[in-house]
Amino acid sequence: WTCSAFTSSPYQVAASGTYRALEFKCPCTDNYVNIGLTSADDSEWSSWEGLISRGCSSNDDCGLMYNRAIDYGFSCRAGAALYIHYENKEAYRHVGSYTPESVLKIEVDGQTMRWTRDGEEL
Repeated sequence: WTCSAFTSSPYQVAASGTYRALEFKCPCTDNYVNIGLTSADDSEWSSWEGLISRGCSSNDDCGLMYNRAIDYGFSCRAGAALYIHYENKEAYRHVGSYTPESVLKIEVDGQTMRWTRDGEEL
């Protein structure tokens, strides 16, 4: 957990209608990667921006941002285990496994979130 990043554009893909989506792959099955979405009006956003800018050297150094900064996402874990990351819980629900070629997608549909792996809704 020594790096973090933020983007509002390059990984954003077209979703159904006017909805928003994030699509990506987790190419390493021997590591831990969390990726997801958070509200830009979250009260802690400004502190997370600062941590992202300077980089982190440990979980504690980043204030456990990998949990608190993701409302909806995926946790790709060592051994190719795949979890839904929800409500700031990185291992909210185990949904099977992934491969380096698996296409993961988080889609916002009004008040509903959709998590998919290779086009299949989880």
